[in-house]
Amino acid sequence: DLEYGRLGLPAPDRQILLDVSVGLAAERAERRAGEEPDRARDAYERDAGLQQRTAEVYAGLAGRGWFGPWTVIGPDARADGLVADLLF
Repeated sequence: DLEYGRLGLPAPDRQILLDVSVGLAAERAERRAGEEPDRARDAYERDAGLQQRTAEVYAGLAGRGWFGPWTVIGPDARADGLVADLLF
C-alpha cells in the first residue's frame, strides 16, 4: 500500500525473485566475510530466523502474483536463460 498506493509508484511489469536457500545464502555470506577482511556479516545475514521468514514471505508474494507477474530463479540460473525467459 505504501509504495503503490500512498506514494503512487508504478506497478512493475515483472518481479524477479532470486530464490536462494537460507543455507546457501549463509554459506555465501560467511565466505565473503572470510575472503574480504573488512566485510563482516551484517545483522540480517547473521539472523537465520529472519532470513527464513523473509524467504517465506517472498515465496508467498511470488506464488500469489502480487502486483504482477513474477519470475522465480534459483541459484543455478544462467544469465542467458533468464534473458530469454524475460524477453519472450
